[in-house]
Amino acid sequence: MQVSELMLRNVTLVAKEDSVQVAAQAIADLDSRFILVGTDDRVTGILTIRDILIRLVAPGLDPAATPVSQVMSSSLFTCTEQEAAKIVATRMAEHGVEQMPVLDAGGGLVGVIIRRVAETLDPSDATR
Repeated sequence: MQVSELMLRNVTLVAKEDSVQVAAQAIADLDSRFILVGTDDRVTGILTIRDILIRLVAPGLDPAATPVSQVMSSSLFTCTEQEAAKIVATRMAEHGVEQMPVLDAGGGLVGVIIRRVAETLDPSDATR
């Protein structure tokens, strides 16, 4: 099974200049654990609930005055929609990531794959 068959296509982005408060509200509105950072379908980072706790709440920063760029993770692992989902899930586990942006051939954002979804596949699907 390919990533394209399992990925979420309706992805919300916040700008790195947005405040963490704005991004946290977007995460809450989406009932999610993360939000991608970027503009015009170009992803530049990811902001997770864990990032907010460790890099904003723990040091006592002001969420309304702190830009997303200050607390987001900018080291991204990505995949393409043509890759085998099981192989991508293995890569995600190796890198300790729970979600991975899915890019098209031109590097544009087309979706996101969640590790727990990709891991639920039957092992025989890994070659498809």
